[in-house]
Order: sequence, then structure tokens, then C-alpha cells
Amino acid sequence: MTDLNPAIDLKSDSGVSPKQKLQWKIQVLLHINSMLIKKSQETRTMYESRQVPTLASLSKEQMEQILIQYTKRIHCNLHTISQINQGNLAAKPPIMDPPPNPFLSNTASAQERQQDMLVKMYLLMNRMFQLW
Repeated sequence: MTDLNPAIDLKSDSGVSPKQKLQWKIQVLLHINSMLIKKSQETRTMYESRQVPTLASLSKEQMEQILIQYTKRIHCNLHTISQINQGNLAAKPPIMDPPPNPFLSNTASAQERQQDMLVKMYLLMNRMFQLW
């Protein structure tokens, strides 16, 4: 994601070529997938260690459902990248929202939820696919 310039205004073209826009979309999807993989590994490890109260209270089935949410998003993002590489330049992921964060309690504030970097990356992805 080093090529992604935060100074670029997504609302205007800013002289950004269509090829560069596609590269950035793919980079964001790959970065999100890296984050999803890491978070799913952390979630499983923390669940098995029973050190995090919000995870320790989950049943095995609930934990599997959370991990399935991560896997679905990874798959959707990879499918979108494949579609773009096959020439479908209007392709976008069918799941545009981040998975639930099992580390946050149900009483977490909106501000606490927005601090999650994965949420921020999904916001960026939404804007890119919406405007470009």
C-alpha cells in the first residue's frame, strides 16, 4: 500500500489514471485480506487461550461463525481481484462491510468501534469503489 497517497482526493480525478485507480483498488483489497487473515488467526489463538473475556464467553459454534465471516470476506475480495484482472473493471466486492470485531464488547462506543483499523480500511474501500 505504499503507492496509496492519502493526499489524493477520491472525489475528483486529480489526474489519476484509470490504471492507477485499479491498482489502488487491488492494493486496498489485498491489504484488507492481509488484515482479515491476521485478525482471524489472532481471534482463534485468543479464543483457545481463553484470555479475552469477550472471546472466552463464546461457544465453539459462535467462534466458528465469526471465523466464517472473515473467510467469506477474504474470498469475496479475491474474487473481485480476479474479476478486475479478467477485464471487469466495474467489479466490486459483494460484502462491503467489515466483519464483527469479537474483541469489542456489545457496549463498546461508536468511537471505540471506529478505532479499529479494519473498519477504516473498509471505509476507504467503500469510497474507492463507490466513486471510482
